[in-house]
Order: sequence, then structure tokens, then C-alpha cells
Amino acid sequence: MKLMKTNGLHHSVKQFVVLALTALMALASFTAAGVEKILFDKLNLNGTEVKNVRVSKVTPVSVIVLYDGGGSQCDRKNLPPELAALFPYDCKAAAEYERQQEVERQERARRLRERQGQANQEYKHTLLRQRQSVKERLEVLEREMVLLDQQIALAWSKAARRPRSIERQEYNRLVEQKQALAKKQGEHQDLLRSVDRQLSLIP
Repeated sequence: MKLMKTNGLHHSVKQFVVLALTALMALASFTAAGVEKILFDKLNLNGTEVKNVRVSKVTPVSVIVLYDGGGSQCDRKNLPPELAALFPYDCKAAAEYERQQEVERQERARRLRERQGQANQEYKHTLLRQRQSVKERLEVLEREMVLLDQQIALAWSKAARRPRSIERQEYNRLVEQKQALAKKQGEHQDLLRSVDRQLSLIP
């Protein structure tokens, strides 16, 4: 009975030694030839046998494995024994890595907010310049409208009782000019309202 137990123990030790040697040999190949070196011809990965296994990236929390037909990102806490022997999980290293990742994420977010804020300010300045230009143009159109109304009033005083005269033609021309001017005023007023709406949306 003791002999059987001893034989069983020797068998377990032998299996462990074989696995360790295989892992060390694979790691040596991985280190010498780079991340694209095939580490295992076959490997059981989450219940599926994959072939020509390579490792493309290793972090303290994960290992990205490539194989024929695809790839997987594996949690280092749940690696197959063969990979776990090469890339053992270190909880302290993983915690520090995740902390650093969070610091970098926050820094990226801060820089993004900073760039967005700068872009918003530049856009706001552009809109403010556009708004000022539109307002100035509206003031010019308003003065033109006042002058045109005076011209129309004068032309009507000459053409009121002369429907087919040159004076009536001039009056009609001025009325059409006023209509075109009023349309232009409306377009600029719409543009001004659009600019104001866009300005209201900028934080």
C-alpha cells in the first residue's frame, strides 16, 4: 500500500517537473525570438484546443494570446497552467498597474477636456466675430431702408396720379428694390438668431 502511494507521489512530481521544464523552454524561446514566437503547438484555452499559440502582449493583469484562426485576451488570474507557469499572477503588480492605468485615464480625460475647452473658446470667438459682422451689416441695411423709404415717398408724390408715366416706373423700381432689401434684412436677422443659438450652446 505504501509503495502505491509512493509511486503516485513520484508520478505527480514527474508531471510537475515536465510542465515546469516545458514552460521554461517556451519562455526561453519567447524571450529570445520575440512575442511572435510560437510557444505551444497546442493549448487548451477555456475548454477549446487552439494551435500554434503565440503571445502578442503581456500586462500585469492580462495576456493577449494569438493562435490559428483568432486570438484572446486572458485574465492572468485564470490562465491555463502552461501560460500561468510563464506569466504568474502578481496581485501587487496588478494593483499597481490598474492604479497607473486609472491615473493615465484621468490624465487623458483632463487633456481632452482641456482641448475641448480651448476648441470651444476658439469657436466662441469665431461666432462673436461673425455676430458683430452681421450686426454691422444689418445696421447698414437699416440705413439703406430708411433712405429707400424716403425715395419711395418722394417718387410716389410724383407718380400717384400718373400710372403709366416714367415716374410710376421709377416708383415701381424703388418698391421692388425695397422688397429685395427687406429679404436681405430677413436673411441677416435669421443668421443673427442662428449665431445666438450656437453661442448659447457653448459651455
